[in-house]
Amino acid sequence: MPGDLVLSRLAARDYSFLDAIDHKRYGEVLSLGTEGPWFMARHLSRAGKSAEARVFLELGAARSVEPFKTLCLQDLALAGSAAERLAALEVLDRHESSFNRAYPVATEPARLTALVELRRFGEIPGGLARLVREEPLTPALAEAITALS
Repeated sequence: MPGDLVLSRLAARDYSFLDAIDHKRYGEVLSLGTEGPWFMARHLSRAGKSAEARVFLELGAARSVEPFKTLCLQDLALAGSAAERLAALEVLDRHESSFNRAYPVATEPARLTALVELRRFGEIPGGLARLVREEPLTPALAEAITALS
């Protein structure tokens, strides 16, 4: 599909054309520029197509250049299952880029939330009791702790 047609469909928030595209061809979005995977993921996320969005974010994290590589990594760290988020947070913590230093994501609250959801309490500094007593409870962390009961 020509790039201008893809862009016009995205502008109209018409994502139906993606249903007919084999996931193996998603890499062709790079022909729109290395920012293509991140922008496509944003559109798909807004459309409620989180699995497809994640595929584009993974593509961008692997093949885009800065700042879009970091943007993809940051979005991966904040969406998906607890295990997926934790894995992305570990990659993001090791990722060195000037963009990541200038616009960091607060990874610790997301990491703690993922660890609680995975019931990996031994990896929480000071344990779950310290976390509940001393850490500010974000809505996501409060929900994860409440779900333990």
